[in-house]
Amino acid sequence: MLIDGIEVWNHEDCCDYHENVWEGILTDTSTIEFRVMEFGGGSYGVVDVIPQTLTASATSTLIHCYNGTSDVTVSASGGFPPYTGTGTFTVTAGTYDYLITDSLGAEFTLSVNVPSPLTPDTLISTNTATTFCDGDSVLLTAPSHGQAVSFAGAPNRILIPFDSPETNYTYELDFKTTEPNTGISSVRDGDLAGSHDRNLYLENGQIMHRLYSEEVIGSSNENYADGEWHHVAVVVESGVGQRIYVDGVEVASGYMDHSDFNWDNTINLGFGNDWYIGSIDNVRLWNVVRTQTEIEEDQTLHANSAIAGLIGNWDFDESDGYTAYNSIDNSTATFEEGPSLFINNSSTYSWNTGETTQSIVARTGGIYTVAVSVSNACTMNSPTIELVMNPSPAIPSMSTTSVLSFCEGSEAIFICSDSGSVQWNQNGIPVDGDTISNFKAEEEGDYSVTITNSYGCSQTSSEQFVEVFPAPRAPYIEASGPIAFCAGESVDLTAKTNT
Repeated sequence: MLIDGIEVWNHEDCCDYHENVWEGILTDTSTIEFRVMEFGGGSYGVVDVIPQTLTASATSTLIHCYNGTSDVTVSASGGFPPYTGTGTFTVTAGTYDYLITDSLGAEFTLSVNVPSPLTPDTLISTNTATTFCDGDSVLLTAPSHGQAVSFAGAPNRILIPFDSPETNYTYELDFKTTEPNTGISSVRDGDLAGSHDRNLYLENGQIMHRLYSEEVIGSSNENYADGEWHHVAVVVESGVGQRIYVDGVEVASGYMDHSDFNWDNTINLGFGNDWYIGSIDNVRLWNVVRTQTEIEEDQTLHANSAIAGLIGNWDFDESDGYTAYNSIDNSTATFEEGPSLFINNSSTYSWNTGETTQSIVARTGGIYTVAVSVSNACTMNSPTIELVMNPSPAIPSMSTTSVLSFCEGSEAIFICSDSGSVQWNQNGIPVDGDTISNFKAEEEGDYSVTITNSYGCSQTSSEQFVEVFPAPRAPYIEASGPIAFCAGESVDLTAKTNT
């Protein structure tokens, strides 16, 4: 074969096929000459010219923290190297178009979407209005992040309708238990019926995993029933086998590289080889083999639906205790017969006041912010919240020139000379209509006065007790006889009261 008159390939034989005998650049004026020499028989040949189409692909690293960056690596193939537009680019979340050009000017445009992690809630909440009075306080609370599920044994379970991969997958979750022999999860072909596989469980405190048919692998010399949270990841890889990682460390491996149970349709949380007693959080299923480095770095990953290879993500943060949602496709899992939600807040807090609790008590006005460190060790600063503290009036005084112990029918006069809106109180309850500076107390009780200033801030005086005695019954005179009588006679008069 000759290209532009130059021999580029030859072969002496009959009746065979040769691929890729030449690669190069053809122009509009190039000639291809294919010569067939006949040696005593009919000879013929065919030349196929196969264009080398330019194409490109890209990979990107995960952005763990909001406003973080990803490394996008763009590579090309086909066409005619060298290429321009390839390489590694550090970008924030978003969609990017990369133009790749080969040495002949052929172009390929590649669009790459770099997903952002979920933005955690950082809004500060208050227990009352942000404008308050001197002497009062406002409780400021930063948000908590995360819910988990508690299982108390039979028949607590969560049913996830899902057809799990048989090979080349990664399955991971967080668990906490004090039971050395307890099931965690499995896949089934129905709720508590039929076949089951990919059983994850503890046996004598060791983490175990079963693949049908038939290999069981497990850790040794460990105790994962210690009441602490642990992250477990099971990787099944074609041509390699199965592996278990706990807290980012490989603890068991086996030769089986797939499951023969390919008619499953349900993930059962709460039942492995037995019922589960403990807690579960952050269940994730990938249709890719994750590396040990990825597993270790992403143990606290708060995943979202845009991560390549993530096909199932159940973190229970949006659950209502009856259903849970796969953030990838919004499909629904159901809580069956008793598993319950609880707050699993792993966030830490740093207020601009120096305090590190989730809630603080503010007793002065000013600007308050908090830095919330959430999963993945990512820190988000809250929007500022401004508290305004208005002055309160002085504690009012009440005076009287009256005696405070008297009989029914009398009264005590109280006077308040403090400025502001006046409200008199009896036994701590405002007296309707008594809002002037003078007040008549005619009934027994504890009396006070409340002054409210133009800011709506109030202060109340100390109480004064008024004692009221019952009035004596009216006396009357009883005569022993007629009260009209003659000289020399008499009548006995007796003073009496009604009984």
